[in-house]
Amino acid sequence: MLRNVLLFAVLPLSLAACTTLTAEEQAAVHAERAAETQTAEEGGLRCRTIRQTGSRVGNRVCRTDEDWDQMERDAQEAHDRLDRGNARGSSPDQGFGG
Repeated sequence: MLRNVLLFAVLPLSLAACTTLTAEEQAAVHAERAAETQTAEEGGLRCRTIRQTGSRVGNRVCRTDEDWDQMERDAQEAHDRLDRGNARGSSPDQGFGG
């Protein structure tokens, strides 16, 4: 019983320690992003930080405004297709748009 209590007390602390960035790591990430931003601005790119679920540090993605607009249109079209399929009463057994 005591072993289980200790396990549940120590496990969250050890997991938190694995995901925490040190001040040096944070400074390195900021310096890297600043350099990427300067390079991207010179090339006519716009950068965004894309965070993945479960990650504390996002990935920096740089694209042109036209590329970002196209990605947004593609995402909206995919959402609309799924939404139309759900409105028709498709079930998971029939597949999307079914």
